[in-house]
Amino acid sequence: MFQPTHVLVSRTKETPVQLIPTNQGYDLYTQQEWGREAKPAFELRSKLGLFCLGTPVTGYRLQASDFLLAFCSSCLEFSAL
Repeated sequence: MFQPTHVLVSRTKETPVQLIPTNQGYDLYTQQEWGREAKPAFELRSKLGLFCLGTPVTGYRLQASDFLLAFCSSCLEFSAL
C-alpha cells in the first residue's frame, strides 16, 4: 500500500513519494510507480544526492509529508504524557 512519507518538490510541481531504503540510499516511489511495481525514476544516494534514471539532478528537494509531520507531532505529544 502506497503511504507517502515525503514530497518531491520542483519549481513547478509537488509529488508525494514513499522512500524505500536500498543499499545505495533510498528509492523514491510515486503512487503510479508503486501501483505498477515499476523501478522508480528517482533515487536518493547517500552523500551524492538526488538522481533521476541514474543521472544527478538539481532543482529538486524533499520535504516531509503532512502525514509524517502530523504523525511525529502525535508521537511527541504522546511521549510527553
